[in-house]
Amino acid sequence: DDVDLLGTIPAQFWTNIDTNHNSLKRTAFPLGQFAYIGFNEKSPIFRDPGVRWAMAYMVDRKTIIDKLFFGMAKLSQSPVTSTHAECNHDLPIISYDPAIASHILDSLDWKDHDGDGIRDKVIDGKRIPFRFTFTVNAGNETRKKELLIISEALRKIGIDAAVNTLEWSVYLERLRDHLLEAHLGGWINDPFESDSYQLYHSSQSKNRGSNYDYYNNPKADKLMEDIRLEFDPAKRMAMEMELQKIMYDDQASLFLWEPLNPTAWVDRFDNVSWNAYRPGYNAATWKIRGAGGGVKAAF
Repeated sequence: DDVDLLGTIPAQFWTNIDTNHNSLKRTAFPLGQFAYIGFNEKSPIFRDPGVRWAMAYMVDRKTIIDKLFFGMAKLSQSPVTSTHAECNHDLPIISYDPAIASHILDSLDWKDHDGDGIRDKVIDGKRIPFRFTFTVNAGNETRKKELLIISEALRKIGIDAAVNTLEWSVYLERLRDHLLEAHLGGWINDPFESDSYQLYHSSQSKNRGSNYDYYNNPKADKLMEDIRLEFDPAKRMAMEMELQKIMYDDQASLFLWEPLNPTAWVDRFDNVSWNAYRPGYNAATWKIRGAGGGVKAAF
């Protein structure tokens, strides 16, 4: 009875909140986070953007959101989240389409040449099976389930994708050393204008930087550098849009969705508002309804 606000609620509990109860309210809103799958571009399998596009068509984003997030996520194709003015909303959502994925892989000669049920291809003089491992941090059962769903879909088109978990510190160490073939992760955008340099500039793939998947595109690098030097907001906005389109075309990462933040509160406050700045609200501006002198809410 003493709790007025639950700032973040697991989605399965949030969906069961009885909003017909006059004293309870709920909402869900983005907090600037995006989820993605990273494929290590040092790998001979994933250095071709065509392969990464095929992988993008093999992620049933909507089903995963509905089943594992109870609908609490928004489809996205950019590392710049929808809370930002510079988000490029013109990037088409990639649908789940195994037929298109298979066609792309066939066109790249990723076929089952030896009849063992797994696609393969000769790269640099060596026949390589399309076999790899997704890695996720141990304890995150939702992410593990996401990858198991994707892995099963890939199996049906001749790709052998195992799912492995690592303790968090080991997981991060291996990411920084580019030792993981594929992983599922997430980043949180700063509340101010985006800067993709840390995550996607080629220089950040060196010295254990945050470009974990070794993305390298000279045109994208130049844009990221120029954005930092451009003072004209309109020009900078146009450059941001162009950069996101390049990363989309490259499938620099498989951008998946923006998780929503489910929250609930007791309806006894005025001036209730939500924003993209963590934790998503400013309780100091909430006022207890009917309290003289504008008494502020305390949580």
